[in-house]
Amino acid sequence: MSEDTINVRDGFDPTKLIENLSLSTTYIGGLEQILIKYVVEMDNPADSKRIFKKFEDYVEGKLDISSDPFTEHESNLYTIFSLSQYLKAKAYEQGLNVELNATVKREDIVNVMDAVLKGDISKVQELNNKMQEDIKNQLPS
Repeated sequence: MSEDTINVRDGFDPTKLIENLSLSTTYIGGLEQILIKYVVEMDNPADSKRIFKKFEDYVEGKLDISSDPFTEHESNLYTIFSLSQYLKAKAYEQGLNVELNATVKREDIVNVMDAVLKGDISKVQELNNKMQEDIKNQLPS
């Protein structure tokens, strides 16, 4: 190897599946937080509605991805979104969901969505923390 070259790492065969994984369910919440952060930090977070509709059309076979390919941003967002949805589906399939008998205020949800659309990540985090605390306070000790 010359000093002018650098070895590249292994690639992965995109036609193969990774099998027999064991992951904590905490990855679901973590991916959802990353997804929200990614949307909030978009130039125009309101575009997320159009982007998620594009994902829906793709999944339902209504979108020919070769004629309307994902942008780099859409591709990154889709990777996070689809992985979180896949993990969520597997968790439900395995009965790992826990029913919560709790509520959150409609006003808090509206305020979170407003903060997302304004790109105010600190407000989103503040409101999410508040709602998590509200839920925690409603659950049996």
